[in-house]
Amino acid sequence: MTEFTADEIKKLRSYLEFSHGTYIEKYLERTLDEIERQRDLISAYENDLVLLSVYGKLKRIESEIKESNDLLRSAFMIAKRDGKETNWEAWRKQLNNALERQHAMMYGEKAQQALKEVTK
Repeated sequence: MTEFTADEIKKLRSYLEFSHGTYIEKYLERTLDEIERQRDLISAYENDLVLLSVYGKLKRIESEIKESNDLLRSAFMIAKRDGKETNWEAWRKQLNNALERQHAMMYGEKAQQALKEVTK
């Protein structure tokens, strides 16, 4: 089905003024109504897709904020112990993983690959 803009639909409706009461007018009227209905449905569908995408991004951001808070809490406890009794290798690995995820989320996959090369 061909998509029409609102201006094109207006023009088509103006053509109807010249054919009052005819079969063509009624057919065009029904066709234009259907086009408008389809356009509205597509617009609503697109809006739903945008909302779902935004919701997914917000959930990922919320998860990363929670992870960052957990890491900060761990860092505070390490500092409170003056670094004693700390598994530094596990701590570095946990930090590196969080940095890679957050970097990819903020800057994209190519940037994540660059970060992996730097943090090897």
